[in-house]
Amino acid sequence: RGKDYPSQQYFEKSLAMVESHATLEEESKDFVDSRLIGYLDLLAFFIDRDGESIFEESTDHLVTLIFHDCLFGVQESRHSPKIPKCKSFQSRSAASSVLKSAAKSSPTVHHLVVQMLSMELQQCNLPVDWNINLFEKRTEDKTRRAHYVGLKNQGCTCYLNSLVQQLFIIPSLRNDILAVQLEEDRDSVMYQLQSLFGYMKESNAKYVDTIDFCRTVKLMGQPIVMS
Repeated sequence: RGKDYPSQQYFEKSLAMVESHATLEEESKDFVDSRLIGYLDLLAFFIDRDGESIFEESTDHLVTLIFHDCLFGVQESRHSPKIPKCKSFQSRSAASSVLKSAAKSSPTVHHLVVQMLSMELQQCNLPVDWNINLFEKRTEDKTRRAHYVGLKNQGCTCYLNSLVQQLFIIPSLRNDILAVQLEEDRDSVMYQLQSLFGYMKESNAKYVDTIDFCRTVKLMGQPIVMS
């Protein structure tokens, strides 16, 4: 099928619309970008109907756009494009459906998606007691204007949790800590604080674990008592 085939044109147009669409969703708001979801649904529709032939000339572009720009990318600097585009449960489900449809239609895409997911997981520093359930459907709390998560008490670390929460809710301080370029050092209190802030910002769980952070905190040169 050539590019003059109508479905091909509509598919490429939808792909271009996803790419050029500005990031409108924010983690702290209840807004759902229905227009972006519509573009993504169109992509999934054409892939389900026409199979691999609809995207065979743009496989890498399709997978990178959906995987990176829509789902797992991180904004590199204050002046770079805001990503990921999809932050609500609805839009992330729509983007995931595009990847799922493409992977079902093409062994090449299936291999590429698995490879990219593996690399993404290898770069994640998951807490020792990871309490985020990947299979639990996120429930939207429309009564909240901001999304905050709790911190797990390690026994007698409520005072430390309170301090971390106070620091986190200061936007300028939070953003500066998250923006610091750090080498991976699990024994560094700054590295663990940055990681903790990242989980507090992005997690959809009710609380996140603080064990790795607490293990790096010392008072008068001694590890803090956690129980």
